[in-house]
Amino acid sequence: MHQESLDVQANWKLITENFQEYYHLTWVHPELAKVSRVADHYRYQGRGMYCGQTTTPVSGDERDDWLALPEAQGLDASDLVSGRFVAIFPNVILSVLPNHVWMMRLDPLAPGITRETCTMLLPDGVRDGDGDADADADAIAPTRRFWVDVNNEDIDIVQRGQRGLARGGVPAGPLAPRFEEPLHRFHNMLADCMTNDGLGALRVPTGDQPGDTWGAGDNPTPAAIDRVAKGA
Repeated sequence: MHQESLDVQANWKLITENFQEYYHLTWVHPELAKVSRVADHYRYQGRGMYCGQTTTPVSGDERDDWLALPEAQGLDASDLVSGRFVAIFPNVILSVLPNHVWMMRLDPLAPGITRETCTMLLPDGVRDGDGDADADADAIAPTRRFWVDVNNEDIDIVQRGQRGLARGGVPAGPLAPRFEEPLHRFHNMLADCMTNDGLGALRVPTGDQPGDTWGAGDNPTPAAIDRVAKGA
């Protein structure tokens, strides 16, 4: 496990909203877009207090940072080739790959300041070289460095967005149904949290239903929650 914390000059909601949409990948994350291509993004939302999407398949033809480590045991055919990106309401972000997990916890320090605690988790039998390691730390370093680079790109864009919102120069616009359906789900959960008397009154979002369309369409290697939602 590898963990580090840093303070970001942006509201926590901007950070999780940025994570929940993927149309910024091409411009903000040119290297990430090589392994998590916009055209390979699909729905990944069952019933629960979270927002999700998946990349299927994770690509290794241009760079293989995400595929260099050994895979976890017991994965099904979909999990073996996919990246799952889930924002658990309200402040935990998970990027789950076949061979590691990158997790971020967002703790608000002030209206425009958030502390990110970033943790890289590895499957059983794989270590990060910090203790009695049984794997070469050099093999893990590229994946860790890749995530740090991606996160730094996100920090730059959300801090710029925070400054723009603070100046009030641009009004909020509508959400794009294809790319921002998870944001709508998140906004509804947040509105419920702010207007209900207690957490027990929160409405739990339902899963995707047959006929729902979002992202690239039907996943060629559907996840288990997709098969349940569609009655397969």
